[in-house]
Amino acid sequence: MRVFRFFVLAICPLFCFGQDSSLTLDACLRLAFEKNTEVLVAQKQAELAKNNTEATRYNYLPTVEANARRSYNWGLFIDPATNVLSNFASQVYSGSLFATAELFNGGKYFYLTQQQKALEEAAKWNTENVKFSLGLSIIDNYFKARLAKEKIKLADISIARAEAILTNVKKLMGAGTKTKLDLLAAEGNILSAKSQAIQYQKEFELNSVALYFATNTVSFALNEPLQSEFAKKKLVENATDWSGSFPNARYLTAQNLYLQQTMRLAKAMNFPVLTVQGGFTTRSSSLIQLEVGSQFSNNLSRAFAFNLQIPIFNKFQNKFAYQSAQINYEINEAKLKDAGRKSDKINALLQVEMIAAESGYASRKLQLLLTEQEYAATERLYQNGTCTLQTLLDSFTKLKETESNTMQSLVELNYFIRLREYYLETLAKN
Repeated sequence: MRVFRFFVLAICPLFCFGQDSSLTLDACLRLAFEKNTEVLVAQKQAELAKNNTEATRYNYLPTVEANARRSYNWGLFIDPATNVLSNFASQVYSGSLFATAELFNGGKYFYLTQQQKALEEAAKWNTENVKFSLGLSIIDNYFKARLAKEKIKLADISIARAEAILTNVKKLMGAGTKTKLDLLAAEGNILSAKSQAIQYQKEFELNSVALYFATNTVSFALNEPLQSEFAKKKLVENATDWSGSFPNARYLTAQNLYLQQTMRLAKAMNFPVLTVQGGFTTRSSSLIQLEVGSQFSNNLSRAFAFNLQIPIFNKFQNKFAYQSAQINYEINEAKLKDAGRKSDKINALLQVEMIAAESGYASRKLQLLLTEQEYAATERLYQNGTCTLQTLLDSFTKLKETESNTMQSLVELNYFIRLREYYLETLAKN
């Protein structure tokens, strides 16, 4: 595990920063939907389901079978062409052609076709659900990487401040007003700031790796402008019912249609099956002194038959197939209701999170302004010798944390805005 982590962290900077062109979040989503392996597999499964639906439509056609045979006989046997007992070696040629069609089977083929259509629909929505889940993951990783990148910038600023403090301490030590302990505290402050920058770099690279594996690309634009507020009017206008409208719900609905057709098919299997068969057979033998063609013509026989197959007892297989489909249908119905409730809950939560993030950012922005002023005042006091180094370092830490928290609030606000937009875009497509 450590080796893998080292490998990821080692190669990540190469593909995160080694490209000139960068992809926006929307471009990442489009690329992932085109190239991601899970999406491609789901699309192939949908193609397979469509092919299976097409195949079931041909069940109504009759089956036609032809048979040709050449046999060698010796010893005592009844010649099939002459029906005479013979002990001469001979060659017998025979052929047949028969067609069979089902006239009635309780609607089995109809329900099989409807069943496959439902599976085709389910496969389609499964593809959309894979895309939707992938999109959620990409948005999450994208904004985590963006937050880490912004925090790296803030960490660089903090390191510059810490180095300025260290420079000032060294100057005051030269004047004899500061001690070695002050120097060690200032140096420790720089190490702490650099350690935090390394942690942010690690978070950035890990989320970049996740984006890389999702999109198969190596460069992302993490400098799109961040919104500091959202349109509350638009929020109210889009406060619609989300239940049953997302790919997962549509997939479950299609699965329910499949299970309904499965129950009907199980009932249809209890009906008798009426088939009709027609065709001809012919044969020739080397024992008869006639041309093969003439023998085929003379021995040609035709047949036409109806066959009625009545199911009487099959170990209750149809009964249990029906019950299994019914139970699965009830399970799916419960899942469908739960999916609807979760969708409405997500809708409400996103609205609450957006409002909370906006007000939180506004509050922290004001707090940041006050903290910056406080740090500037503390720095002046320290230079004038009216406050201790520890007081300055405490103010430095407070400013660093406030900057980080403010940036986190801003990125979180944009994350929730974009996340809700993504849900609404999916809702519009469905």
